[in-house]
Amino acid sequence: MVSSLSFVKSVLRRRDAIVGLAIILFFALIALLAPLIAPFSNAYNPKAYFVASPDSPPAWARIFPPYSSLPPNIILPPTPSYQLFKVPSAIQYWQVLDPVNSPVIKYSQSGPVGVLPPISGAFVSYDPTSGSELVNLTGDSTTPVPLYLYHEFGYNYQPPDYFYAQLLVKPITVQGASLAIFLFVQNEKGVYPVALFADSGAQTYLESLPNLGSGYLNYFATNTQSTLNKGAWNFISAITTASAYMPLVYLNKSVNPLLVSQTLFSEKGEYKVGELILVIPHGKYTIALQQTDFKFQIFGKIYGLLGTDANGADVWSEFVTGTRLALGIGFGASAITMAIGVLLGLVAGFFGGFVDSALIFLFDFLLLLPGLILLIDLDTIFTITHAVPNKALLITLLLGFLGFAGVSRIVRSQVLSLKTRTYVQAAQVMGASNFYIVRSHILKHTAGTIIALVTYIVPGLVIADAGLDFLGIGIINTPTWGNMLNNLLNQATASNGYLWWISLSVGLSIIALSVGFYLFGTAIQEEFSRFS
Repeated sequence: MVSSLSFVKSVLRRRDAIVGLAIILFFALIALLAPLIAPFSNAYNPKAYFVASPDSPPAWARIFPPYSSLPPNIILPPTPSYQLFKVPSAIQYWQVLDPVNSPVIKYSQSGPVGVLPPISGAFVSYDPTSGSELVNLTGDSTTPVPLYLYHEFGYNYQPPDYFYAQLLVKPITVQGASLAIFLFVQNEKGVYPVALFADSGAQTYLESLPNLGSGYLNYFATNTQSTLNKGAWNFISAITTASAYMPLVYLNKSVNPLLVSQTLFSEKGEYKVGELILVIPHGKYTIALQQTDFKFQIFGKIYGLLGTDANGADVWSEFVTGTRLALGIGFGASAITMAIGVLLGLVAGFFGGFVDSALIFLFDFLLLLPGLILLIDLDTIFTITHAVPNKALLITLLLGFLGFAGVSRIVRSQVLSLKTRTYVQAAQVMGASNFYIVRSHILKHTAGTIIALVTYIVPGLVIADAGLDFLGIGIINTPTWGNMLNNLLNQATASNGYLWWISLSVGLSIIALSVGFYLFGTAIQEEFSRFS
């Protein structure tokens, strides 16, 4: 028998083995690096929703004409360090416009300790270690004093479906004046307030305005949580899925509440987004504000490597997590299957007699059982009884213990052939122990078959796991390949292109993984036969 090293070299000289191994290593690398390359560990968690618009195709789909003008994610400021004011230069991102006096704006390392945003989602920007900017205004006036902090950008895409804005602000000092905080979007047609918090004095003033007063009155009557609290952190936010909380709907009756994003970004051109600090003074006034977590986001209609699902969750994260679970269950179950199958096959083939007959009866009985039905029944029983707390572990154990009969049959037939060979009989005559014969002669000559069996079994177990998840009785609330396909049953429609980027990524991956294992296993088996 030639050396193991020569055998390995011989296998790796084959093109089919190289291609198969490359495919296997590709998926294995994704599984190993999952914590590093997946932006979200569980994209089915609501906190991971809305990274972009729901049903967004991958970014690379823009090479196709139907997707060429779709907007990408536009986030302002573009980096978390600027959104959260973690660096002093963050205050320079926002341009300042104050027609009355010059405010004093400084950087502070302190932020909103112990504050939690009232909403959740991937779009929410919050960190308890945030820094902040300090805004100070002083003066003497009886007319409103506006201070604008804004950023200008160009928009050259189709109108988006969703838009979001947020600001965390704390009025430290408000003396001699009332205060209102607006978040706004400005285009060529005008300024659109998308969020508004105001103290009681500012609310009274806004409700008294001759043309817009009734709109403000309705807004504050409907949005009772929009009162600006002094000395506390106020989370000001707006998202177009909840347009009833946007003041522009009350102030501009021409805006369709269902088409706010399309109205705000209806044309290509230059836009401004930002904050309006409106001071309503009564003479001498002093205003001091601390603010952070300042962010505007236009939700892209294309996103990332694999787009988004119906919840706006990152499909790439789902795919990576699913790959990790698929290979973990596949290799784990195959290890159990091979350990039991090889051991029982060796025992049945080597000892023969009553032991062989009893084991053959067991193998045939298990092979005759309807595997899927048995798997579903056992999965249901163990899930209800909570015998195994981890569902992935339960599926691994079930697939492993129910799949050994076929392996045992194949190994047994190999052993029956090998134990009649001259060198095995000679070892028996010379008094060699059964353990020595099995280890040195039987296993040595069945190794190629065993290795090849592993490569054939793993993809089958991966498909079985995906099938359970697809049926809704496997792993739940966690992205798996089966769950991704199951979600398509209710989410895929003609309007979203049947979510082709999800079905293709999972379907092609299952096919590619199966082909990879087949090529590599076949190469091993053929080379082993040739070397033997």
